[in-house]
Amino acid sequence: MNHRIMVPAAALLGLTALGCDGPRLTEPPNSGSLFATTTLALPLSVQSILDQSFTFPANLSAAINECCGFVGQTYTAGVTGTLAGISIEVVSSSAFPLHVAIHTVAGALPTDTVLGDVTLSSNSSALSQLIAFPQSIPQVAGVQYAIVVSYLGAPPPGPGQGQGSWGGATGDAYSGGALVISFNGGASWVVESPDFDLHFQTFINPPVVAIAIDIKPGSFPNSINPQSHGVIPVAILTNDTLDATTVDPATVRFGATGTEAVAAHSALEDVDGDGDKDMILHFKTQDTGIACWATSASLTGHTVGGQMIKGADSIKPVGCK
Repeated sequence: MNHRIMVPAAALLGLTALGCDGPRLTEPPNSGSLFATTTLALPLSVQSILDQSFTFPANLSAAINECCGFVGQTYTAGVTGTLAGISIEVVSSSAFPLHVAIHTVAGALPTDTVLGDVTLSSNSSALSQLIAFPQSIPQVAGVQYAIVVSYLGAPPPGPGQGQGSWGGATGDAYSGGALVISFNGGASWVVESPDFDLHFQTFINPPVVAIAIDIKPGSFPNSINPQSHGVIPVAILTNDTLDATTVDPATVRFGATGTEAVAAHSALEDVDGDGDKDMILHFKTQDTGIACWATSASLTGHTVGGQMIKGADSIKPVGCK
């Protein structure tokens, strides 16, 4: 018997629809929520980078709990690091909360190994929302993983039992994975079609490389007046660990924790006189969050290739009386 996942879609939008009993068109589920709260939506840290992304086109919609209680999308990580979160495009009017899990993958199909999972406070989740997991989930470049969704406490799947709909597209627009489904509670999986993919994004915290920085090059101690309305020069030094010319200055932050001030100006020059190019940046003192009791300040950012960097240097606050 050829099982097919129900893919409800609006005919007026020209979307592809497949039902358990063959091709047919159905109305999309109501996107209104019965919950007072929204999905877990958290801001990304400055370290997080967008890794995998498939958000367009939109001509497919996979029903969750219609003929399959578990629906997923496999993907291939492009960056090694820790998963900061994901976003997916699920709409629903279900009375049950959406459960989201990250599985390992073997032979292009999810395994029963769950790396992390979370039950949302909502039945839906938009691409603009970040779903974060309480577990630390490693990601290795070139390795496949799967995002798997289901509705916690929902009735057994079957015709008329659809709880939500995950948007996507036909045409194999994302080559790193595919739409996968399970008819038996996740015990086994099949690829619905190698041409079908669901909308998602993954965000990664890459491993952090410790770098050398010099606050106020040429001076020691590095005296800083937290009440000043001037700027603080900070150099990122080129050495065996880092080529400072590869740093993306737009990603650099500096301050009490390394997440505060953006650079007001940046340039490449040999700051330490060793013959290679360093990066010098200037930050507005009032944006750094440096307090009178601070003894150090930090800088974070990443290279144009996505490598996360972090460094710190000592400071001596002055003018605080």
